[in-house]
Amino acid sequence: MADTSAALRDAIEAFKPSAGGPVPNDPWTMQHWEMAGAHVTFLNALLAIYEQAPAIPPQKQTNFAGFCLLWCAVLHSHHEFEEEAYFAMYEPKLDTRFVQEEHGAFQEGITAFESYLASCLPAGHPYGLDKTTPADQTPTPFDGAKLRELIDSFAPPLSVHLVNEVTHLEPEKLKAAGLTEAEMKHIAEVTQAYVKKYPVTRFLTFAMLCKPKWTAFPPVPGLLKHVLVPYVFAIPYRRFWEFVPKSN
Repeated sequence: MADTSAALRDAIEAFKPSAGGPVPNDPWTMQHWEMAGAHVTFLNALLAIYEQAPAIPPQKQTNFAGFCLLWCAVLHSHHEFEEEAYFAMYEPKLDTRFVQEEHGAFQEGITAFESYLASCLPAGHPYGLDKTTPADQTPTPFDGAKLRELIDSFAPPLSVHLVNEVTHLEPEKLKAAGLTEAEMKHIAEVTQAYVKKYPVTRFLTFAMLCKPKWTAFPPVPGLLKHVLVPYVFAIPYRRFWEFVPKSN
């Protein structure tokens, strides 16, 4: 549906004030900016998936499904960290009870999306972070129109959540809640430790290649951004990167 494309574009545009500009210096703004950068990257990649889905040729459908399933894996890992560790670090000064409730609004749709894509893969095929299709699986024929319908079911609540969640982390609100510089630096340290657990050949490369061009997210050194990611880390999964966003 054109409405889904338009809604995703509107949500991406809404992040320009929060995810744009240079990498922040203060720890309150940094958490707001990083969360906004992560969220707009998810939306930018989803828009690319949505708009390419109807025109994927048969010989590229397995790789396209793999790219979509990597999107699912990165999003799931992000939300798992939020629920299990990230937002708990803001309590009790900041009320973050909204997080799990909002996640529940779109999880069923994303699960159906992931299940369908996995069913399109060959038997014994690895996907996501550490999953593999059943050894006796007969692949379901890929249908781009069906994939779009599945995205139509969860894109609206996902977009609303990703935009709304960032408003809770606005620097002024964090300071008003009494979160100290030391607390914010601790949150940053825990977050960085979490990010480093995941393979750079998938997670960091996904972020670097799927983010809108107008954001400096993710905040990594120039050597990583301009040399290691495009010329080293992207190589093992280069079959996926054909489908990354080409604009924005």
